[in-house]
Amino acid sequence: MGTRGAVATSQPLAAMAGMEMLYAGGNAVDAAVAMAIALTVVEPTSNGIGSDAFAFVWDGKLHGLNASGLSPEKLILEHFQGLTAVPQTGWHGVTVPGAVSSWRTLWERWGRFSHQLAFTTATQTHINDISAIIGGKSNRFGNVGNSPTARCQYF
Repeated sequence: MGTRGAVATSQPLAAMAGMEMLYAGGNAVDAAVAMAIALTVVEPTSNGIGSDAFAFVWDGKLHGLNASGLSPEKLILEHFQGLTAVPQTGWHGVTVPGAVSSWRTLWERWGRFSHQLAFTTATQTHINDISAIIGGKSNRFGNVGNSPTARCQYF
């Protein structure tokens, strides 16, 4: 393949999106963002727009990005008075997802290509294979796959 770059994901189609970015002349950030976007489609249970993200970038200097979710703006500190742990139910434990904002931050600072290209590459990479992969996993969900509503929304 190559000697100056590598990509790796838990899903081969997402890795292809990263490889295509590198082949087109993109850098590691372009590839990583394209793969993250692709994973939201081909492996949504492990990576999605509702998740958080963390990144380290080396450009001669080490940079760290913490895109973990913030509390909602209207949820003020007084709402947490008396709590000793994050509640397991209700809105007090919910954060605003940071994944998409991390993609934009990475693109703006280090990406060579526009974010539109990353989205296009990620979504067009073997798009026909995606439905086969997701459809093939339908048996793992038992009777849920027999529901027309569930099949329409999840498969």
